[in-house]
Amino acid sequence: MNNHFLSLFDPDTLRKSLMYISLSVLLITVSLIIGLTDNFLTITMLLSGIAMFLYAVLRPWEKAGYFAVLGGVCLILLVFEFLSGIDILVKMKLKGDLTELILWIAGFIFFAGIITGIIGIFRFRKQ
Repeated sequence: MNNHFLSLFDPDTLRKSLMYISLSVLLITVSLIIGLTDNFLTITMLLSGIAMFLYAVLRPWEKAGYFAVLGGVCLILLVFEFLSGIDILVKMKLKGDLTELILWIAGFIFFAGIITGIIGIFRFRKQ
């Protein structure tokens, strides 16, 4: 019996996914080394790197539905973060700027997930 999961990792697909993952890790690393403080280019590099990483993880399946689920879940989590996540973290009274750091990291990941979901839906939809 042919295993569909293992057939997704043919050499061409695996090579492209590894290329996307390595490029995304490079973008994320360089943006964090340079710093995100008031620098539009590094913020764009960070969002692009996170979006590319999420795309590389879901790319072997080539189904728009998976990207729609990713975008929907990230949208719901981003709304939840703004509605009640901020209040929960403020009430925890974390030291220093840890609360703000957690919210920014989560916001970047959720926003990149929404962007990746939209790109994947349009890329893999049936013609």
